[in-house]
Amino acid sequence: MKKIALLSAASVFSLLLVVPLVAFGAADFGPIENLVTGVGGIVTLLPPIIIGIAVVYFLWGVVKFVGAGDDEEKRGSAKQIITYGLIGIMVMVALWGIIDVLMSILGLDDGGGAPDINLLD
Repeated sequence: MKKIALLSAASVFSLLLVVPLVAFGAADFGPIENLVTGVGGIVTLLPPIIIGIAVVYFLWGVVKFVGAGDDEEKRGSAKQIITYGLIGIMVMVALWGIIDVLMSILGLDDGGGAPDINLLD
């Protein structure tokens, strides 16, 4: 328990030291910024890849269903694969849409940054 408290205190103290540097732009985060940009590029590629995997899984279930013939056990297994593939596709498309809507609302869809607010128009 003492280790967790000590680790928590050290984390809070470190955060309190770093926040003013970040807020006032006094810190150089070149390597960290490059790392975050690289990870962001990988994360951007994940939804289409996962949707593609779900589509392949769904199609594999369809092929198994067609190839099962009159065997009810194989058809039941294929139906389960088809169901899970469809659920995977729907969940990923829904999450992708929700994230896109949130990014549009927050004004982050044009390369990031704060939304434009014109009070003089």
